[in-house]
Amino acid sequence: MKRLIECVPNFSEGSDAAKVDALVASMSKVPGVYVLDREMDADHNRSVVTLAGDPMRSRRPRCLASARRWS
Repeated sequence: MKRLIECVPNFSEGSDAAKVDALVASMSKVPGVYVLDREMDADHNRSVVTLAGDPMRSRRPRCLASARRWS
């Protein structure tokens, strides 16, 4: 049976859709990883992205998001 992992990172950005779109776009480019959902909450300044995929490949989108956030 193939292993599958769900990852739900959240970010301190809830009002700028362009920034969240850029994060989601970079995550969705990773082969074998699927963006299942995204949610923005301006009142709490948070965004949550739900990913699923191979356990080893699922590490890369989180790293991409972290690198993109600080660049």
